[in-house]
Order: sequence, then structure tokens, then C-alpha cells
Amino acid sequence: SRRRSLFTLATSMIIFSSKAYGILPLVSCAKAALTEKMVDPFLQLVDDSKLQAVSTGLDHLENVYGSKEDDDDALKSLSAIEITENQSRESFASMIVKMLEKSSDLESSIVKEQLIKDFLPDDVCPLGAQLFMETPGQIYQ
Repeated sequence: SRRRSLFTLATSMIIFSSKAYGILPLVSCAKAALTEKMVDPFLQLVDDSKLQAVSTGLDHLENVYGSKEDDDDALKSLSAIEITENQSRESFASMIVKMLEKSSDLESSIVKEQLIKDFLPDDVCPLGAQLFMETPGQIYQ
């Protein structure tokens, strides 16, 4: 279930940033990945501008987030994803670079290279470490 939620969140973030920066072809390509087969029953994309948690209510107790059934459904959904040529990382990076035509060719190639690389989180979030150092006695568990 968490992987399906992360997929939905990541795809939504692509949609949000694409709209914010005016890269409209990227919006339609990213939205195409959120098909009926891939829908996260616990998250809903609202007006291409907000990702909202969906209240399942008491009548849907059989499908609890993170339950065995939900994990099985999520695995089926993720297995059914078919990334088309225009939904690949390279295609997304190319669309972004085309929108950066005002930049120099060197800058565009550096941006494309960074976009294609796998994401690796920083060891420590700079603000998180700073926040921890400022309030070491106020850790909530």
C-alpha cells in the first residue's frame, strides 16, 4: 500500500510542478499514469492541484490501509503499470529541457543528466538536523 501511495504522490508532484512551471505536455503524460487500474483508494487527486486523503468511512472496514488485502491490491496495481515511451524518465527530462530552451545548451544537458539520475536522499536533511540541534530536549515519540 505504501508503494502505491508513493507512486500516487510522486506522480501528483510531477503534475503540480509541471503546472506551476508551465510544462503542460508533462501534465497529460503524468496524468495518464494514474489510470483506473492504478487508483489509490486512499488518495484522490483534486483539480490537478491537491492530493487529498479519502475517508473510507466505517462501511469499508474490509479494506484497511496497510492490511494484507490492501497490500495485495496495491501489488496488483503496481504490477499492472505499463510505462509508455512518453512516460519514461528520459521523455519527461526531454520535455523539461525543451521548456528550458532559453538556457544554454550546457545547462540544459546538465539539467537533463540530473533528471535522469536515480533519486538518492541526502544523509541528513539540513533543516531537520538544524531543528534537532536547536530543540534536543523536545523530541516527541
